[in-house]
Amino acid sequence: ERMLADGPNGPPEKLSSWYNYEYVREFHERPGALTDVADWMRDIGFVQLAEEHEQKYGQSHYRQLFLLKEKLENGEIGQDIWDQEIERIQEEVMLEFENWSQGSEKSQIMNDGEFDYSIDEDTY
Repeated sequence: ERMLADGPNGPPEKLSSWYNYEYVREFHERPGALTDVADWMRDIGFVQLAEEHEQKYGQSHYRQLFLLKEKLENGEIGQDIWDQEIERIQEEVMLEFENWSQGSEKSQIMNDGEFDYSIDEDTY
C-alpha cells in the first residue's frame, strides 16, 4: 500500500521504479538466513537491480560464500583465508539468530514469524 501511495521513485533521468526495499525489508530479512532479496533478483534475471541492492544493503552470506568459492577455485585465495571467512560467516549467522531468539520484546511478540500484533495496520 505504501509503495502504491508513494508511486515510482528514483532519479528523473533514469526509468522510475516502484521498488523500495524499506517497505519489504522485514519480510525478506530473516534471522540466520543465508540468502536475501538480491539473490532472488539475480536468480530471476534482474542482475543490475541485485547489484544496486547489494551496493546499498550489502551482500548476503550466500553471495559471499559463492564469491569466496570462486576465488578459492581460481587460486585467488588459499585454504586458510577460505577457512577464516567460513568461520566469520558462520559466526555472523549464529549471532543474528541468537540476537533474534533472545532479542527485544518486539521479537517476542512476533513469535509466529509473520505478524507484529503490537501495532495496527495504519501505524504499520
